[in-house]
Amino acid sequence: KKYLLVLSGDHIYNYRFNGLLENFHGNYGHGSIVLLAQPVKPEEVNNFGIVQTEPGTTKVTAFFEKPSLEALTQSIGTYSKNLGIYFGDTGVWERELARELEISRGAGRHETDIGKHLMPRLTAEKNVPLHVFNSDFFWADVGQIPVYYGILRSIFLEGNPNIYTNPKLQIKKIGQEGRLHHLDETVYFATEDLENKGGEINGSIVSPWVRIDRARVIDSFLLGGLRDQPTFVRYNSVIERAIIDKLCGIGPNAVITSKNGIVVVVRGTHIPVDTRIE
Repeated sequence: KKYLLVLSGDHIYNYRFNGLLENFHGNYGHGSIVLLAQPVKPEEVNNFGIVQTEPGTTKVTAFFEKPSLEALTQSIGTYSKNLGIYFGDTGVWERELARELEISRGAGRHETDIGKHLMPRLTAEKNVPLHVFNSDFFWADVGQIPVYYGILRSIFLEGNPNIYTNPKLQIKKIGQEGRLHHLDETVYFATEDLENKGGEINGSIVSPWVRIDRARVIDSFLLGGLRDQPTFVRYNSVIERAIIDKLCGIGPNAVITSKNGIVVVVRGTHIPVDTRIE
């Protein structure tokens, strides 16, 4: 038998899928699709896709896309947040995805979304058994900038959870090994590929191939460019609470700060001299 594991691209999680495969054979059977889920707090239901199961079973009976709590209380069942991780027989996936593509074309849709379109249809048709597999592991939806910002700070600056430096996890890394740098009261995460010439860095995460020249980088993420074309922050510039994407150039004498939100500078942007973004 061949199986297909479907993962979402805007999530961060730490999970070994061996247990899912072992439970699939014993509990769900061929022809089923299993989705990973976790308990959800009542105040968080409108932030996630919610799956409803038959009381006392793992059988999926309904899907809700970021519903209100009032909408859920009108239905009987157990509720969990859908983690966007699906597992099942390859033949079932091929058949149902082909059908969903035909339906999308017929409806004039320009996208086919597994959680939004395919799973609700399968639930309504009841031709493919759908089950939840509840498992307790670190999972975060980082599709929104504030969540992405907070989760990466937690992982790289606080080691919570310990994903990047855990020797049991083999993570493919680009460039030199990254580590926490402590100097007096400052802390930041960077690799040896960082070229820092008299800059001040604190509370920040800096990926390989970034050049900082007598500038301040506070509570920010800097994504590197290429070895011969780095992201650079020129002298007298200040970056605070910002995410600077790859291949960017900042300054000189530029200010990018945010008191309440997070400033995002998109890939390949060059911020001219004396520019202020606040």
